[in-house]
Amino acid sequence: MGSETAFGGLAMWQTRGIGTNITKPIIARFSKKKINWWEIFSEKTIGLYTNPKAGKHLAVSLSDQAIDGYEYPMVSRVPTAALGELNEGDILQIMPDGRILRVYNIQSKQNVLFITEKCNSRCIMCPQPQKPIDHDQEVLKILSLLPRESVREICVSGICVSGGEPTVNANFTNVMKILAKFPNVDPMVLTNGRRFSDFEFTKNVIANAPFNTQYAIPLYSAVPEIHDSIVGVKEAFRETIMGLHNLAKFRIPVEIRIVLTKQNITGLVDLADFIGWNLPMAVHVAFMGMEIHGRADDNKGKVWVEPANYMQELTIAVKNIAHRNIPVSIYNLPLCILPKELWQYTKRSISDWKQEYRVECEGCTQQDNCGGFFTTSVIIPHGIHRL
Repeated sequence: MGSETAFGGLAMWQTRGIGTNITKPIIARFSKKKINWWEIFSEKTIGLYTNPKAGKHLAVSLSDQAIDGYEYPMVSRVPTAALGELNEGDILQIMPDGRILRVYNIQSKQNVLFITEKCNSRCIMCPQPQKPIDHDQEVLKILSLLPRESVREICVSGICVSGGEPTVNANFTNVMKILAKFPNVDPMVLTNGRRFSDFEFTKNVIANAPFNTQYAIPLYSAVPEIHDSIVGVKEAFRETIMGLHNLAKFRIPVEIRIVLTKQNITGLVDLADFIGWNLPMAVHVAFMGMEIHGRADDNKGKVWVEPANYMQELTIAVKNIAHRNIPVSIYNLPLCILPKELWQYTKRSISDWKQEYRVECEGCTQQDNCGGFFTTSVIIPHGIHRL
């Protein structure tokens, strides 16, 4: 069967076989259709092995059998169960060592276009530490392979564009321009918002992006010094606020995201009031439980706080936002550690490729409504129990 691996810093489905005649990574669309030698297929297709001649029409052939003497790109001895997990139209990346990564699940609502691992912030609790690596060429290849009528709803009802910090990649605007050609797509861009402090940059992005693109931007405190200390960059608060107001000039909807850390929990109520008074562009506010992975794991002594220790502040902050008629949600926290009065605000927000339920969840009556836990997180909150 398939398991989870990483595309850059992003976990995703993978399996492995024995690679032959593959000299570099190949990204192509998977098809389960029987390939006959007289059919004309392009190098954009990864198909199942049927006969020795069919391979010349494929980018890569896959087989669960041992195939000897094959002259075309091939991954053999792929687990049969793993092949059965692939969907017609999935986008796969085939590695020379025989690894098969699914970089776009055609049936999932939680695909992410992971443009870069670079970032202009150094957030103390970031689960995906920055690296000097870009993935924009892979993303452009994925977009070229997607049938435009089949793009699934993700995040709200579009494709989630992420990083690293996607706006620092030179191809970010180009990616958004290509997305604008897809029908019925409402992209969600996960960004720290700092580059939008440049009005001309903002103007150029908005001119090229789909008209209904939404931006999810973190704001960790109403106190600039606290926000900057969490982000790890001086003047980050000022740049983020300027970015938010530049987006507002174009009437762009923004989701404000607040990761709950030891540094900011005592200021949640003040932050809720700050958002209500100063950020009219906010169409949604999300309070987010922390994924203890990457830098959050390295700094867990500084950032981790048991959710039970901030429930009072969280409850008041959530209600204050709701009282202002701003949609508000709680992400990444299981129902069993939340007071029932907050259940109405919870969302199943953890991506399907890194979500799990614990042994304690077996038999829970609320599991279908609960978002569960991060498979990647090294700390699980206290107080987990069946409901």
